Amino acid sequence: MPHQAPPAGAADLAIYVQNLLQHMTDRFTSMSSSILGRIDELGTRIDVLEKQIENMMHQSGPADSPSKLLQQ
Repeated sequence: MPHQAPPAGAADLAIYVQNLLQHMTDRFTSMSSSILGRIDELGTRIDVLEKQIENMMHQSGPADSPSKLLQQ
């Protein structure tokens, strides 16, 4: 929606404000959906990373646990 100067009449002004609020609501909804989608994607990527780290730790065995490596 291109930026327009507000109209002079009260009825025209009410319509202008209503349209502006609708435009802002639509943008907010779109941005919210985008942000939530990215958060979901990030959560999935973190879950995969945690699983990979868990698998690597399990494959390395108890002798190579992080606490034993720090004691060396």
